[in-house]
Amino acid sequence: MTKENVVRICDLIAEYCIYGLIVALAISGAAIEVFSALAVLAFIVKKILIPDFSLFKVSRFSWVSLLLFTFLWSFYCLMPDHILERVCAHYFPSGLRMCSFSW
Repeated sequence: MTKENVVRICDLIAEYCIYGLIVALAISGAAIEVFSALAVLAFIVKKILIPDFSLFKVSRFSWVSLLLFTFLWSFYCLMPDHILERVCAHYFPSGLRMCSFSW
């Protein structure tokens, strides 16, 4: 089996894992873990065979903004609901607050 065939198979595995993630999103948490792990594994194998990291060579500003977004999103997810309700009631219109906390 040649390197090109393995890379093509890794691309197909990653593609079908993304399709599987879309289908399994509302059904099963275990299927989501399996599909995402297979997609990451296919990506790692592909990058070992063809080490092209030009996608990751972006400006420092975009990495800083990505880290800032990740930090803020993690902070938002870890906040207790009663604090989020007060913050949203103060800063956002009632429609957004009703959509966010109706579950």
